Amino acid sequence: MLHDLIRQYGYIGLFIGTLLEGETIMLLAGLAAQYGDLRLSAVVATGFLGSLLGDQLFFYIGRRFGPAVLTKRLSWKVSADKVFRLIDRHQSLLIVSFRFYYGLRSVTPFAIGAARVGRGRFLVLNAVGAIVWSAVLGGLGFLFGRAFVIYFRNFRRYELDFLVILAFAGAVIWFTSLMVRRRKAARLLQSDRDKHGE
Repeated sequence: MLHDLIRQYGYIGLFIGTLLEGETIMLLAGLAAQYGDLRLSAVVATGFLGSLLGDQLFFYIGRRFGPAVLTKRLSWKVSADKVFRLIDRHQSLLIVSFRFYYGLRSVTPFAIGAARVGRGRFLVLNAVGAIVWSAVLGGLGFLFGRAFVIYFRNFRRYELDFLVILAFAGAVIWFTSLMVRRRKAARLLQSDRDKHGE
């Protein structure tokens, strides 16, 4: 059951989940706060910390290894090129809001680091983005839970089914996105080969 999983791993599980990416775990933690298993303020604070530290880590990895990694990982290069174009036009807005961009979420802090954006600038704007992201998703999870409590009093019977469906949908979306990025990378590689007459 969802509330048993949250009770077992609690804020540590939430921190690790948001350190890596965490949209789903933030929504579920907000739902757990509605049930009283967690405190919403602590959910938001933990999500903020995990998200901030995870993206700071990817930013510094991008600053140190970005160009070398992008020449080897063409699927990342396709996404990174989109980020570079956005950096040129809307740097501050991008840093604050990238957590909400589907398909660019994980590569963006890495690409921002590779673009040599200032460390202090990224830290401040990243912190603003992290608190907005954690408050919005934690709050949505909490309100979503409230809707289920109000309209579906017996939701606890079905929460494991709901969790399985949510995980399956997430896996399908992730796999589809991965295949699209790989196809784009393959087309980019073929285009480079054609240009060089290989």
